[in-house]
Amino acid sequence: ELNTDFLDFFDDHSRIVEHAEEYEKDFGGFTTFSVIVETHQRNGALSEALLPPLTRFTHSLNQEFASTLSLIDLRRELERNLPLPSPGGDGSILLSQLPLPLLTRFVDHDRSRTLIRVHSSSRGSKGMRKDAEAVTRIAQEVFPSNVHVSLSGEQFLIGHFADQVTRQLLQGLGLLLGAVAIIFSIRFRSLPITLIGVLVNLFPILATLGFMGWTGIPLGFGTF
Repeated sequence: ELNTDFLDFFDDHSRIVEHAEEYEKDFGGFTTFSVIVETHQRNGALSEALLPPLTRFTHSLNQEFASTLSLIDLRRELERNLPLPSPGGDGSILLSQLPLPLLTRFVDHDRSRTLIRVHSSSRGSKGMRKDAEAVTRIAQEVFPSNVHVSLSGEQFLIGHFADQVTRQLLQGLGLLLGAVAIIFSIRFRSLPITLIGVLVNLFPILATLGFMGWTGIPLGFGTF
């Protein structure tokens, strides 16, 4: 399984792992990524129709991950600390009532998309894949079909890129073995010799991958 978490090289009780756990505890998560909610409508990110599913989505993310920062979190803090006029008289604030300088941190220029910052305890590409699956599952449960949710962020993109490079290297090995088989079959015109040639080239690859799996070394961009 592909994984770019370099901390997997170290024992759970090593100093570097312990320091990483302290960092995670102090900063509320080890990695940060962005969840983008796309409504495909101008001002759709601030509409009253989006407010209930966006609230449920943010609440579910808070239960799944270490912490989040979104329009809903901002709205909740303003309701607690700034008594703005409420259309319903119940103290609730519409998203469109939020101050413009604060809105620009969470919505794009036409307010069709909103951004949610997520702090996660996951490390490496393996953890990021699990986070992406969790976000997708929650989004499918709470949003209508016309709302699209995607993930972004430097660490998420780096992990995805490292996985893609590793997969391409593995595919390259498969093509190389195929080329060896074709060359041997043309040169010697013998199936047994062709199989021997392929096995001779395949054995060190399988031995290396087997040793990595046996010793717990993750398969990633830096270890391939």
